[in-house]
Amino acid sequence: MDAQLPSVPRNGSEWAQAFRQADKVEEFAITTLTGDNLRIHPGLYVSITPDGSRRYDASLHDAEQYAQVVATAVHAKYGKEEFHENIAADVLTKDLVPTIGPKELIRLTHETYQFADRISRKVPIVAFSPCQLSLPVIDDKTYYVRTTLAVKWASQPYTLTIASYMNHDVCSDQCKLDNEFDVNKEPIMRFCERCEIWFHTQCLSVSPATSPTLLDIKATRPDQPADDADADRLFASGEINFSGHDFEAWTTLLYLPIQRGHVDYPWLLSFELLLLAVRAHDRAWGCPSDVQEFVTKHLSMAPSLTHLTDKYCTIVLASKPSVFYWCPQCGGDI
Repeated sequence: MDAQLPSVPRNGSEWAQAFRQADKVEEFAITTLTGDNLRIHPGLYVSITPDGSRRYDASLHDAEQYAQVVATAVHAKYGKEEFHENIAADVLTKDLVPTIGPKELIRLTHETYQFADRISRKVPIVAFSPCQLSLPVIDDKTYYVRTTLAVKWASQPYTLTIASYMNHDVCSDQCKLDNEFDVNKEPIMRFCERCEIWFHTQCLSVSPATSPTLLDIKATRPDQPADDADADRLFASGEINFSGHDFEAWTTLLYLPIQRGHVDYPWLLSFELLLLAVRAHDRAWGCPSDVQEFVTKHLSMAPSLTHLTDKYCTIVLASKPSVFYWCPQCGGDI
């Protein structure tokens, strides 16, 4: 519709009144970044009667239409290809553009378009912080955004800047990659739980350790078996509620490094939230009674991938510790 309203309608009745007084619009335009007009045609609709009630008659073409309510909010995001030389307005943006991953998007902070109520294709997107434990399990089709970065319009027409809203530095003082999260130059990172810092693996020195340095366990934690055979003996006698198989699987998870990126999967695959939960549970209570159930509950799948939970449970349970590194801050093994 096309109308000048004295105020934003507050309920269905006011919306119906506004639509009755407005001129019907068959299409409308959205100005794109390059100044072109994108013509938008409304799709399906929801009708509102004069008393403000909704009438689900979108398929009844002969029904009198009081209002067509547009309901889908579209939040604009930009991919790496959008930031060409002419559009990057400042040095910071030019420096950050090479760090944008092939599946990464930068969120737009200042505009939301509401122009359609039909979604032809849903694009899975997750948000995470590059400097904190926050990335859910994603696949190679999932796009992501860094919560520390956002696009803003620059002072020049049709130019953009990438603004950083908080400290997003990673790695150490001796970082070889300018303390930036950059999947193009280093796809794998390690996290030190004691220092709470992510490090690029190429900036680390290899450690001979076969397990990571863990935080101290709580004094109230129950005693744990010496190995899986001891666990089977204690389980058979009723002294513990988990088997040797569960204890072996739990120990494997406990000794996995917290890592972002995976050598066998060429995307930003990480089980960081699961492994954080494993370590916290082990410090307080030790091995759970059902490790498979614990993994399923704490795997932290991206919302679009919950149907693949079993697949990624199998992947993480089959993982084996590999190379460990010294943390340049505290000297622990990560």
